Amino acid sequence: MTKNYLNDLATARVGTLIRILFRWKGGLWKSVYLDLIIWCIFYVVFALVYRLALSTSQQKTFEDVAQFLGKYEKYISVVFMLGFFVETVVNRWWAVIENMGITDDMSLTVSCYLDGVDETSVRYKRAIVRYMCLFQALLYRSVSTSVRKKFPNLESFVKEGYLLKGELSKLSEDEIWTPIQWSIALATKARSECLIKSDLYLTHIINTCEQLNTTLRIVWVYAWVVLPLAYSQVIFMVVRLYFAVSLISQQVFVSSDEHFDTYVPIPIILSFIFYFGWLKVAEALLNPFGFDDDDFDVNSLLERNKKSLLMLKKSLIIAEEISFSFGEITDRDDRLTAMFITDCRLDSG
Repeated sequence: MTKNYLNDLATARVGTLIRILFRWKGGLWKSVYLDLIIWCIFYVVFALVYRLALSTSQQKTFEDVAQFLGKYEKYISVVFMLGFFVETVVNRWWAVIENMGITDDMSLTVSCYLDGVDETSVRYKRAIVRYMCLFQALLYRSVSTSVRKKFPNLESFVKEGYLLKGELSKLSEDEIWTPIQWSIALATKARSECLIKSDLYLTHIINTCEQLNTTLRIVWVYAWVVLPLAYSQVIFMVVRLYFAVSLISQQVFVSSDEHFDTYVPIPIILSFIFYFGWLKVAEALLNPFGFDDDDFDVNSLLERNKKSLLMLKKSLIIAEEISFSFGEITDRDDRLTAMFITDCRLDSG
C-alpha cells in the first residue's frame, strides 16, 4: 500500500519537509539507488579506461565519439515521452482507486430496507451482503497476485467465511459474477416473503448491487485491458538508452580547455535520479495489484469489507435491544434549544 506520510506533514516546517525527502520505504531513494550505483560504476570504468588505458590518439578518438553521441543525445525527447507516459499511468491508477469498492452502502441499504430483526431476516441480510463480498473477493482474485496467493482455490473462501460448504459445489473458478445473481435472487425472494415491505425498497437494494458491480467491473477492465506492450517497452528503453549514451557523452575530456575538472558528474547524476525516479513511479503504478511498496493492499480492503458483516450483526442486535420509535423521544435539551433560538435571532437580525 502507498505509504502514508500525511501525519508527518502536520506542519510545513523545513525540518518536516527534509524528513519527508529522506524517507526510505516507498520513497525515491529506494527505487533508484541500485540503478544509480550500477550507472556510477560503469561511468567510473569508462573514465578510468579513457584516462589511464588509452593512448593519446585513442583518447582523441574517444572524444570524437563522445562529442558525436552528445550531439545527437538531445534528439531523444525523454521529458516529453516520459511525462506523457507517467500521466497516462497515473490516470489509470487513480481511476482504479476511485472504483475499488466499499461495501458500506450495500450493508446500510440492506439493513435499512430489510429491517426485520427476526432470525430469518437476519439470515437474509447477512447472506445478501456476504454474496457481494464474495463477488468482490473473486474479482480481485482474478487481477491481484496478493489476493490469489491468499485464496489459491475456492475452498479457501470457505475457510475465510465468504462461502458455505453447501454453496461450494454451485460455484466454479470462472463464475465471478454468480454471487451477484445470488444476492439479487435472495433479495427478490425476501420481497416475496414480505420481509421487504415495498417494491421500491427492493429496487434500491438491486440498484446498490448493480452499482457495486459496475464499480468493480471498471477495476476488472483496467486490469484486463493494459497499456500496449510496445508503448511501455519504448519508454523503458528510451530512458535507459539515454543514460547509457551519457556514460560516454558526459565524460570530462583530458584535452578540455575547462579549468574546473570535476571527477563527479553531479548534473547528470541529478538528472538520473529525477528521470529514473519518474520512470520508477510509472513502473510501480503500471500494475498496482502486485507486491511493491506503492501497490494496493487489496487484502486489507477485503478484510475491512468483510467486517461489515460483523458490524451488520452488531447493529441488528442493538436495534433489537433498543427497539424505539422517534415519537418516544420526549426528553428536552434546554441547552440545544437556547442555541437554536440564538441562531434564529442572529439570522433575523
